[in-house]
Amino acid sequence: MGTHVKSPSVVVGSNSSLPDILAANPHLIGSEVSNKFPTSRGNLPFLFKVLSINKALSIQTHPDKKTAEQLHASQPSVYTDDNHKPEMAIALTDFRGLCGFLPIPDIKTHLRNIPELRALVSEPVADRFLSAEGPEEREQLQTLFSALMQADPDAVKAQLSRLTARYRTENEPSDIKDLVLA
Repeated sequence: MGTHVKSPSVVVGSNSSLPDILAANPHLIGSEVSNKFPTSRGNLPFLFKVLSINKALSIQTHPDKKTAEQLHASQPSVYTDDNHKPEMAIALTDFRGLCGFLPIPDIKTHLRNIPELRALVSEPVADRFLSAEGPEEREQLQTLFSALMQADPDAVKAQLSRLTARYRTENEPSDIKDLVLA
């Protein structure tokens, strides 16, 4: 629910969109929001989503406010609004949310110890990441992540099947095992 230009909410009981109602009644937005963000046209700097999460959701990235403004200015057909997309989750039932990356030493350990993960990236990419030190680690993490996200979907399914089958037979508990089998 919100004022995004692609699909603004419609207010029940009227034929007006939420941005039209808010533009005519700026007090409904509140001064704390209006003082920080441009809301003169009834624009809200956030969306309200209610999700029923039954399985893992897609990976999403959102720019910060300054970057969103730059992207909107340079590519308005791709970035249709100039707002960042801060997100907050309020779980009504048990929920496990992941945000960001594990510490690099942990990622390196998993890349060494989980052959199914390593099989999804090329050996040169894995080797460069594992041998990287200092500031180069972050750059190599980006390359590793890109390789993983661009891996063939059939290969991902096959490796995940192998990994889950292996983890089901192992007795040693681990956070990664619990996450994979969840």
